[in-house]
Amino acid sequence: KTVAARALACTQELDIVSEVVEDSQAVSAVQQFLDDERMLVEPACGAPLAVIYSGLLGRLQAEGRLHPSLASVVVIVCGGNNIDSGALQALKAQLGQS
Repeated sequence: KTVAARALACTQELDIVSEVVEDSQAVSAVQQFLDDERMLVEPACGAPLAVIYSGLLGRLQAEGRLHPSLASVVVIVCGGNNIDSGALQALKAQLGQS
């Protein structure tokens, strides 16, 4: 129920941009990442992937909240132990995605 000391320190040392993505965007990103990289990850990992796949990164750059010409972007991709293709399809159905 408390913030980790290092996480708090990072917010004081760095310019942190916090954004929210919808569950549907995260699940769509999981599917797109699976199609692109043949790697199935959990929806929690889909949230940072959604920043790339949904165009949010470009919008943040256009709004001036991120530098317009980033040299590189790092997305940490982990976690696939608690999902399989059936679970992904169930999530997509629950969210009205085909």
